[in-house]
Parts: sequence; C-alpha cells; structure tokens
Amino acid sequence: MIQTIPWGAVVISGCMIVYVIFLGFASYSPSFENKNFYGEYPAIAGNLPSIYRGMRSDDSNLNSSISTVSYDPWDLCDLPKYDVWDEEIIPYVNPNKDPLKDCDRTFKPFTELKNSSWRVVSLNKNLECKTRCHRRKSERQNEISKWNFTQGPVDCEFLEAVCSENKEDVYGYLHSQVIPKPPIEKPKIDTAGLMQFDVFVILLDSLSYSQGKRSLPRTLSYFTNHMDGVIFPYMNKIGENSRPNGIPIWFGKSLEKIDRSLFDEEVIPPDWSHKYFCKTFKDNETNIFSEFHDYGYRTLLAEDWAEGTMNWPNCVGFDKPPIDHFMRPFQNAYERKGQGAPITQKHLKGGKLCRQTHNTLLDYMGQFINAYPDQKKFGWVWAIDLGHNSENGFTHADKDFHNFLIEHRKKLDNSFVFLLGDHGLRFGGVRNTFVGALDVNNPFTAISIPKVLRNTTNILEYVAENAKNIQSHYDTRATILDIMKYQSAKSFTETEARQFPEEKGYSYIRKQPSTPRNCRNMPIPLEYCICQFKKSKVPRNTKTAKEIGKALAFAVNTQIEDGNFTGNCIKMEWEKTLSLEMYDHQFKGATLYTVTAQMKEPSKAEFKSNVKIVDGKIKVLGMVERSNRYGKTADCINENKLIFFEGWRSLTWVAYVLYFGAQWAIGAYNFVKTDEVAKNYFREEMILRYNVCVDNLSSLAMVAFDPSSGDIRWWNLMTVVNMSFIMAIQYAIMIHCGYSMFTKMEEKLQNFSTMHKNHHKQLFKTLMLQGLYAATICLIAIQFVYRYWAVFDENKLEFFEGWRSLIWVAYVLYFGAQWAIGAYNFVKTDEVAKNYFREEMILRYNVCVDSLPSLALVAFDPSSGDVRWWNLMTIANMYFIMTIQFVIMIHSGYSMFTKMEEKLQNFSTMHKNHHKQLFKTLMLQKYCSVCGNSCAFAKRIAWNTQETRRQGRCDLDIEVMEVHH
Repeated sequence: MIQTIPWGAVVISGCMIVYVIFLGFASYSPSFENKNFYGEYPAIAGNLPSIYRGMRSDDSNLNSSISTVSYDPWDLCDLPKYDVWDEEIIPYVNPNKDPLKDCDRTFKPFTELKNSSWRVVSLNKNLECKTRCHRRKSERQNEISKWNFTQGPVDCEFLEAVCSENKEDVYGYLHSQVIPKPPIEKPKIDTAGLMQFDVFVILLDSLSYSQGKRSLPRTLSYFTNHMDGVIFPYMNKIGENSRPNGIPIWFGKSLEKIDRSLFDEEVIPPDWSHKYFCKTFKDNETNIFSEFHDYGYRTLLAEDWAEGTMNWPNCVGFDKPPIDHFMRPFQNAYERKGQGAPITQKHLKGGKLCRQTHNTLLDYMGQFINAYPDQKKFGWVWAIDLGHNSENGFTHADKDFHNFLIEHRKKLDNSFVFLLGDHGLRFGGVRNTFVGALDVNNPFTAISIPKVLRNTTNILEYVAENAKNIQSHYDTRATILDIMKYQSAKSFTETEARQFPEEKGYSYIRKQPSTPRNCRNMPIPLEYCICQFKKSKVPRNTKTAKEIGKALAFAVNTQIEDGNFTGNCIKMEWEKTLSLEMYDHQFKGATLYTVTAQMKEPSKAEFKSNVKIVDGKIKVLGMVERSNRYGKTADCINENKLIFFEGWRSLTWVAYVLYFGAQWAIGAYNFVKTDEVAKNYFREEMILRYNVCVDNLSSLAMVAFDPSSGDIRWWNLMTVVNMSFIMAIQYAIMIHCGYSMFTKMEEKLQNFSTMHKNHHKQLFKTLMLQGLYAATICLIAIQFVYRYWAVFDENKLEFFEGWRSLIWVAYVLYFGAQWAIGAYNFVKTDEVAKNYFREEMILRYNVCVDSLPSLALVAFDPSSGDVRWWNLMTIANMYFIMTIQFVIMIHSGYSMFTKMEEKLQNFSTMHKNHHKQLFKTLMLQKYCSVCGNSCAFAKRIAWNTQETRRQGRCDLDIEVMEVHH
C-alpha cells in the first residue's frame, strides 16, 4: 500500500504549508516589536487635570503644625551646613577602591608618537606593527587612512597602532598629539588693548562639592594652597543631567522650564526645545568656543565618551565644530565598532595598562598646553567615565589630576583654571542620606586666577566673598565671558557688579548685586534648590500622603498622555509613599511638601517632587525627578516579545513550523489514502480522459460520500477539517496582524515626521511581500524536476516516494537556511553601516539607527574606501542560490519544451493535453513569481521616489535599509 502513496505530492504540499506558516511569522513578528521612543523623556511639570484639582487634605494633624509668618521665606536662602564626612554617608564611601590595583605598572607602549613621527620602541624583533590615522568625518564617524607599515612622519592628531606577533594581534594603542596651527593674524575682535590669559576647564561628570572634598584631597590641597584656588560650596545645578547643565555654560541657553507657579508667576519656558536642540546643527549658534576663537584663542574640547554632551542620545551636534582641536575621533576609534581594531578598543579596559580614559584627556590637554607656548588658549576637558555611576570613582584618580597640575604648574599659574562638576551622583542608595540628597544638586566648583592678578587686584577677595553665597552654572558662564571680554578690557580692575547682555548670571570675579541670592530670584528650578527650609517629617500612611503620592503618579501619566506615549509606556500606578516632608511655613496660604513615591511593578520607579496644597487642591510643582537607578528602564515599555525570536527561544518557531508541517503531512497520509471506493469512483473517468489506469498511479483522493450507499465518509472529510484548522490559524494570524497594522498605523505614526511615517509604511508593504520570492522559486524548481523526470526518466521518481521524499524537504530547508544564515552573517548592521546611515536616518526620519532592527549592505568602507568583502558575500550567496534554482528550471523547462512532442506522440490526445497543461502551469507559476515580485519591487521604488520627489529629495539610499528590516 505504501507504494501507492504519492510522496511527491505530500512533500510539496508540506513545503507549501511551511511557506504559508513562515509568511504568518513574517506578519506576526512586527506586532512583537518594541515600540521605542527616540528621544528624551520630557520634563514633567505643570497643572494636573481637574480630577486631582479637587483633591483635599483632610488630615488636620498635618495642617495644625504649620505656622504662618509675616515675611516671605522664599526671599531668604539658608545655605546647608554639614560635615562632608557625616556618619550617615560613611557606609557608602570606600577610599580604597582602585580598578587599577592589579594593572601592570611595568608595561611600556610598544609604539611611540612624538614630534609628528611614529616608531616602534619595543625590543621584540618578532613584532610587526602598523598605524593608521583617524580624522573627524562627522560626530559619529571617522575618516580612516589605510594601514601604514613604514615608521616615520604622520600628519594627524590621532594615530591607531596595532602590532602582531606570529600573525596574531597582541597590541593596540591610540596615540594623540596636538599639531599647532599658525597664529590667528586677524581675529574678528580687535584684541590689541586686551589683557588676555589662558583659560582651562577640567569638568568631572557627577562630582559634587562634598564628593570632591572626600575624593580629591591631594588635588584640592595643591589647588587651594599653591594655586590659591577658591572652592564654591554652594553651587546649584540648573538641570537634571549633564546636558541641561553643560549647554547653559557653552551657549547660555536653558533646556528645562522653570516652574514659578508657586509664586503665582508664569512658567518660564526653556530657550531651546528638545527638537530644536537635537535636530538642528548648532554651528550657527553663538557658543563659548567660537567666541574665544573670535578673540584670537586656540580652542580644545575633549570628552571621554563618543556620544558626548551635544549628541546623546540621538542629536546631531555640530556639523563643523568651531573648535581647533576636537578629540572626538579618538573616542570614535575607541568606542564605535568598525572604527578601531578590536584589540585597540580593549586597551583602556580592564586596567591592564594602568591607563584609563581620563588619562587620555589629560594627555591631550597637556599636549595642547605645550603646543602653543605663545598663543592664547581655551581648553575644556569633560571626564565622564570616572564617577558617573559610582560614589567611589574619583579617589584612585586623585593622583592623576594632582600630577597634571604639578606637571603644567608654570603655565597654569598664569592662567584661569576651573575645576567643575555638572551635577552630583544621581543614583544609588547614597541619595537616601541627607548629604547624598544634597550632593545631586550641588556640583563641585573651584577657580584659580593667574598669579599676577592675585596680588595686584582684589579679585581673590571678591571670589572668596561670592563663594559664601549660592551660585549657578549661569554665573560660571558669566565669569568665563568676563575673563574673555569685559575684565580683559579693563586689565581686570573693574570691581562693580555688571549685567552682561542676554546673560542670566553674574560674574564671581567681581562684586555681585546686593539683591538677595535665592532660588526665587535666580534662574534655578525650585526642585533643584539647595537652600534649606524648615521641614517636618509627616507620617507616610495618612490619607494626605496617599493622595499626594497618587497625584505624583498622575502627573507622570499626564505627561505620558500629553506626549502621546501611551502606546509606548505602561501607566504608572502609585504603590506607596516612601517619604513626605512638609514645609513649616506656608506661602500665600499654600502648604508645601516634598514627596518621594514608589510605583508598582514592573517599573518600581521612585519619583520625587515638590507639591503644594492650596484650598484643598493638590498641585505638582516643577520637574518630577526619578530618584532611583533606571536599571531596566525598558520595563516601563510594553513587554518586548521579540525575545522569542532570539537565542534558544527561536527554537519555538522551528517547532511551530515542524509541528504544523507534520500535522498536514500525517493528516494527508491517514485521511485521504486512495482506498477501493475512491479507485472505483475515479477509474472510468481516468481511462476515458487520460487513458491512464488509476491502479497504476500513486495518488491521494478524497471522496466525501460513498457513491453506492450515499453515506458520509467521515474519515476522508477529516482532512478538510485538518487543513482548515491549520490554514485558519495561519490566516487568522496574518489577517489580525495585517489589519491591526493597517488600521492602527496612522494612530501610531501621528507624532512622527512625514518621512518617518513613510519609512514605517514602506516596511509594512515590504513585510507583505518578503519571503514570497525565494520560497516560491525553490518550490517551483522542485516541481520542474518532478515533471522532467515524469516525462523523461520515470525511474528517478522513486526519489519522490517513501523516505526519499525527505530529500526535497531538506532541499528547501537547506537553501532557506543558507539564505537566512547568509543574510544574518553577511549583512548584520555593524558600526560602519550604522555610522554610514546614522546621521541620514536622524535627519530624515528622526530615528536612531542603533535602535532599529536592520540589515545593511555597505559595499565600501566610507572612511578608507576598502571593499567590504564580507558584506558583498551576501550578493554571492543570493546569486548562488538563485542560479541553482533557475538552472534547474531552465534546463528542465527547455528540455520539456523541445522534446515533449517526441515523448508524447504515442499518448492519447487527452493524455497529451494533460501533460501540456502541466507544462504550461509550471511556466505560468515561474513567470508570475518572477514578474510579480519584480513589478511589486518596481512599484515600491516608484512609489517611494514619487513621494520623496514631492519633498525634493530621494531616499533610495535608505531603501537598502528598509528592504531588510
């Protein structure tokens, strides 16, 4: 009986259902996609909707302790007084933490870059060393030269060196140097009458005042004693993280609003919106670097992070930075995959070489100082890695900063030197202490003035006096501008307070206005204010505590709704109020609180803010600040089900396909075997029409009713149920996902740019066509083989029977796997491809390419021009697969076409027609699959081109990315 089973038909049917199931996957998988929000979380502030405006505090014990005073407490600023070694903070401090304790202090670099010439200094004769230059091409991409094996002169500031031994890379190193530029003969500003000094800024990210005192004792001892530096204990940050604190110093522009509703005043909006800051190059905006250049200074900027203040997370920064010496190519080579050699990108990790990223910054600054002995200089170093995530990140580096100040003491003694922090440590348990909670808003600030001015002017006196008052980063900016523009014109003898045009702060190297300095009069958001007000802790389990906590959660959710992120983020639900403090003094009848509340799982986010209750109504003031570590930030996003397509979980879908393929095949084998009833039913018809005896054919047949008795043949009908069940599941998936994407796409994309909308719509169209071509071609190739052998060599049809039919299952799976594995390995989007598309994707689609699932083929390295053979292998792989299929079809088809009349001459007319119809069917299938897909692709190109022409540009470069998403 097994010989009569048409195994070829079973196998081909199984392959078709596998294909349909794969198409179902293709439709379903995008519904799993994590819906990322590309950009920053917006500031949370402002009024609450009416639902919470009616909230009332019914806890009389809270209001009874409030005293009403005749003066306005906000006109005062009680500055914090505390011990930086307070007992409460000791458990968080570890002065012995040193990531370099096990490094090899005897190690010497194998190569040297000196006086614009490189050489090998290692005595190992088996080393083969090479170098290449890195220059800036864009913020995220370098222009990289070809490898140079000849020691000698180089004309770049950043040189990558790699040495190999026995053809294995054993050494990678990034060298830096400053190649001096000629003096600026005619600065934009006439500097003839100015008394100019060099200005150097060393900013340590997340360094607070108290942390600086604890972690940098040697540096600060030398800075205050030898350099007569003055430390500012009461510096107040003006933004949450690095950017809104750094940009006000560089550009004088605010990035966060200031909520003045507590004082019944208008909210002060930010100078720049997030969109404008991130999506517009800042070359044309006046900044501190360009202004120093206008005054004849040579400038430097060095950050030890490839994204940096101007670019994170997906901002364009500068197109052509107004900076003479910009260290970004060094960071790109070190951090970005594909820009530096793998071994080079390891040389600062793990502490093996006793060298960290802050050492590279200090080296570059030192080279800058030495490169211009006779030109004025402005240099800014921003060290991010050391303390951004740790209370104990700075201590081991104290000696490095101390040594830098000593090594360059002669030059620094005649310069203005700033030691800054942008803010304090923002995360961790230390924030639960009084000192830690204050630190986050109290960045380190210290200044040393030139020795010549210490005894000939009163500047030190004014600086020391101003250090007793609250200051902000706007005052630091005003001080730097004062050094550059105003005091320099008066030989640093001007003493009276002065408001500089369009500036928000006051210089602290002169007198400051006598008006009270507090968070009401200064541009400092209330939520960051370090002024101390008398507060009383109140119970956390009262009705008021609960209502305030819920109002805080509601404020977060309101901002999520206002930003149209409800489809991206879960709704925050209040779980408990962690702390609640009430201000002892009322303000215009309002009771003020500081609250910290925890949200329910999965986020477990802790938010902190100030609120006021007036006339029983609760209002959240200013920014709502996240006070615990972000950790798994994506927990506030819908669960990312794409993990089921990664790693071992992807086997779920292999099992899914095999299960339904097996169910289809086993069902066909069991339910529609050709029994005697079916044979009798078809016997006469087959003889009459085709002159073929059904007993000699391998076949499957479904006869729903017994021709003799009229009884229903339920066993046969089960195959209909089986097939309908399988197909219903697949089409339900495809219809549900397709319809959902079609109907909800406009809603999901309504906040996207036009180009971003087009991008997603094109992905949807591509999704509907993907996989169709290759799967169809492979299946048709198998049918050509079957028909060819059926006509010319029936003996080989045994390969379509029994266990041998598994050959064709393997055939389809093999080439499918080869295609998929080839795409996965050959066109994975590496750093070179990401850098190639990143800026374009941000500008055109407002999308960060790092967050997109994508495949990209970049045939040539944009930096070096080298052929990327690994990428090109995907073309060879596709051509190989398709060539095999088309050779089979062309050979079989041509043979059948030319020899069919000869082979069929002894067949009946009906039998001839039967075979000719089969041949035409095969050719039509082939033609439709080729032309149909080609036309669809052509339509996509035409549609996309038409759309982009309307906007005056063509997106064919991006099309490469879209097709593979």
